[in-house]
Amino acid sequence: MQDDIVIRQAKAGDVVAIRDIAVAAYAPYVADMPIPPRPLEIDYARQIDAGDTWAALTAGRLAGFVVFDTRAGFWIDNIAVDPALQARGIGSRLLDYAERQASARGFDRLRLYTPAIARKNRAWYAGHGYIEFDRRVDEGRDRVFLEKRLV
Repeated sequence: MQDDIVIRQAKAGDVVAIRDIAVAAYAPYVADMPIPPRPLEIDYARQIDAGDTWAALTAGRLAGFVVFDTRAGFWIDNIAVDPALQARGIGSRLLDYAERQASARGFDRLRLYTPAIARKNRAWYAGHGYIEFDRRVDEGRDRVFLEKRLV
């Protein structure tokens, strides 16, 4: 399935699809969190305008996205795949793209955080070589911080 995945810079017309994917991807955790996860509060139009939001398409359909934050190192600010399209390599392709972008921009590591409650996500990242370097309440949210050193 990975061969038909195309990654391109997100466009203004992608805002609704990206927001819908974020809502669907975080839905399993919302009921167990004291406040909504940050990806549900983001102004995606503004993020897309900033230029570091990338969309993954398969069969012409927006299937996932990744947002970079390079203000203090290279971070994945958000990465999500439509739950109906998960387990098809889309998330792995987005993660690989982020790692290549971080390296190309001169960073030696890629960092991200995920809700502490998202054990499945943490296991997925561990399977891609990410290790936990911090765990704390940040912005009122219980988060696990992960990083991968890039070669």
